[in-house]
Order: sequence, then C-alpha cells, then structure tokens
Amino acid sequence: MHIRAVNLKKTTKKLPPEIENFIQKLGIFYENVGLTNIAGKIMGFLLVWGEPVSPQQICSLLKVSRGSVSNSLRLLKAYGYLEEQKITGIRNRFYSLSDSAWKNSIRVKLQAYLYLTEIIQEGRKIVERNQSSTQIFDEALVLIQKEQNFYNNVIKNWEEEVINQIQRVK
Repeated sequence: MHIRAVNLKKTTKKLPPEIENFIQKLGIFYENVGLTNIAGKIMGFLLVWGEPVSPQQICSLLKVSRGSVSNSLRLLKAYGYLEEQKITGIRNRFYSLSDSAWKNSIRVKLQAYLYLTEIIQEGRKIVERNQSSTQIFDEALVLIQKEQNFYNNVIKNWEEEVINQIQRVK
C-alpha cells in the first residue's frame, strides 16, 4: 500500500480545488489514451488519497454514479492498476493503486502489441495470397517489434532504477 501523498481528512465531503483539478487532468489524459474519463479520475483520486477506499467514497467525492465507478474499477483491476482489499468485519471492498500499476500500464501495451502482431500477420498472409505487396505489413511488423523491445527495456531499466533507489535509502 502507498503512503498518502496529500494529507486529506478521510471524512471530507469535498476535495480541495487543486486536487480536483489534478483529478480532472488525469481523467482527460486517460480518456485520450483509451480508458474512460472516470477510470482516469479514479486513478488520480487514488494517487492522492493513498490508502484503500470504498466505491461509495469514490462516488461521493468524485460525484459520479455507482455504475460508472463499478465499471471503471473492474476495468482498472483487470489491467492490474488496482488492488482489491477486504477488511475483516467489513462487508465492503476497498481499492488502492497496485504497487506495480505503472509497470502494468506498460504490460497492457505489450499485450496489445502481441494481438496486433497476430492481426497484421493474418492480413499479410491474405495480401500475399493475392500476390500483392506485403511491404506495408512488413514495415508494421518491424515497428511493432521495435516498440515491444523499447517497452521491455523501459520495464527493465525502471526496475533497476527502483532497486537502486531502495538500496540507497537503506
């Protein structure tokens, strides 16, 4: 679990304007890269909240519907961005950012590239059977491979840097 980034009273009914602005910006960012605006807002909220939160708290503080929050939580959990926790004696589920949320965001891209590679290869075979040029498909496959290598290196370098930071703190 992450340490709270901003000192917020957990009983607050309204978020400070600078926090709301930050959350809004992340909502727009994530919407522009393929998630929903609400999913992006939830990511922003969890970044600043810093401890497990219930869907009801998210609905109340972000002023969004229960259905939107539920759908977004399922999506974010499926992508590995969130961890779900249960607290003994409390029926509700609670959510926090996964310790590997950032790495998982890259892994989602890598999974998408695997699927895209399959599709491009299938298209290449169809075009090749019709004796047409496969150059554009070949170029796409080279680019996809380069991007996969790039993101794999990003993960490797990031992990090494995090390990080095932890060792410096000790």
